[in-house]
Amino acid sequence: MHSLSAKPLGFPRAIAHGMWTKARCLAALESRLPDAFAVEVRFRKPILLPGRVEFASTGEGEEIDFAVRDAKRGTPHLEGHVAPLEAKTEDGRK
Repeated sequence: MHSLSAKPLGFPRAIAHGMWTKARCLAALESRLPDAFAVEVRFRKPILLPGRVEFASTGEGEEIDFAVRDAKRGTPHLEGHVAPLEAKTEDGRK
């Protein structure tokens, strides 16, 4: 988000949009994602630009937890979870 639109919303300068951050996390996980999945995220703090962040993920099987944190302080910006969706048959049954 540009600084001209970020400042009226209470941010001191430009920020990385939360939905872009979520999409970037999913792109980083692309090779590990199941065919169908649900994703939940919690936006904790805005990412002020310019800024340095770190991405981390953990997961066993198809369940994946991921996070974006400040590179220096470790402050959480975004936390998320991916879970597979059950496949349905042609008649709509699981």
